[in-house]
Amino acid sequence: MTGKTTLGKQTHIPPNNLGAVEVEGRVYFIINNFPLDSGIRIPPGEVYPVCLDEWENLGKVNTSAILCYVLGKKENLI
Repeated sequence: MTGKTTLGKQTHIPPNNLGAVEVEGRVYFIINNFPLDSGIRIPPGEVYPVCLDEWENLGKVNTSAILCYVLGKKENLI
């Protein structure tokens, strides 16, 4: 392992200021150096770009905000 990360050509991600990237058919947003899995999946063979319009509020996250993952059970959600 070289400790380097490279991204392939982003053919499904339109130009954006949301930090959106495609990794192995999944769309992630890089917000404050934190990778956020959008849940968007790109099927193999898809030729059209992904619509990111509904994610525009991610561009408004304060740069001093701390982001983290919280694991929980569905039945405990109110």
